[in-house]
Amino acid sequence: MLDFIAAHPEPGIFQLKDFHQFMGEDAQIRRMLRDLYELCLDSGKFIVITSPVRAIPEELSRQVRWSIFTPPT
Repeated sequence: MLDFIAAHPEPGIFQLKDFHQFMGEDAQIRRMLRDLYELCLDSGKFIVITSPVRAIPEELSRQVRWSIFTPPT
């Protein structure tokens, strides 16, 4: 999926559901996400990671913007 996002020629919003597990387990995925951050900065591409837990590895903490969704009551 990360290779698809990198190669995608147009702007877009890409949602990665429950991706926290992969980020914690694989250093190569963390490196790819850091590279994608640089690649996507001025391309109109946005990666949204949705997860039931807040688990971001330390090396990605500078590239992440937290947003917490609270459903209306």
